[in-house]
Amino acid sequence: MSCVMSGGASSEIVRVEAPGPKDGDFELKLQSKDGGSIVILKSVGEQSKFISNVAEEFEAGEENLVPLPNITTETLEHVVDYLNFHRDDPAVKIERPLKKDLYEIISDWDREFLERFELQGLFDIVLGANYLDIKPLLRLGCAQIYSKYIRGQSPEKIRETFGLPDDLTKEDQDRIREENRWCEEA
Repeated sequence: MSCVMSGGASSEIVRVEAPGPKDGDFELKLQSKDGGSIVILKSVGEQSKFISNVAEEFEAGEENLVPLPNITTETLEHVVDYLNFHRDDPAVKIERPLKKDLYEIISDWDREFLERFELQGLFDIVLGANYLDIKPLLRLGCAQIYSKYIRGQSPEKIRETFGLPDDLTKEDQDRIREENRWCEEA
């Protein structure tokens, strides 16, 4: 079984490797907000609470369309890659707070998956995982954002990275640094 992705401006078809069907499996057609679509197996989609709930009403042999108005085709393709891989190989649970280096916890496949993305791509994956209610992917994306862009960074660097305004006066910053000096000493 392969997933077929079509649509978008170029109408290019990309084949994404997918696991074989399980007993009682049937196809679901996921349609992104930009008109692209990807066909997956129900057993793959069941990792998403959203897709699983929608698929309860579907039967084999029908066009089982799942509209996804909040996800682009590009993001959906990455999400489906993740779901295909993890259907038969469940993701490692990422504990919060993150006490170890993320790459020590996750599989090599998940590490390579995360390395596809810069910050905006990670945001897209996190938003897609949240919308589709895929907790392991949501935790993975958030943990990568924390590990790569927040952990060990100064407040100034974090504000710069995320485009956050600095709404504290110089006096407020000095007072906060003084009150929390013990954190830097530890």
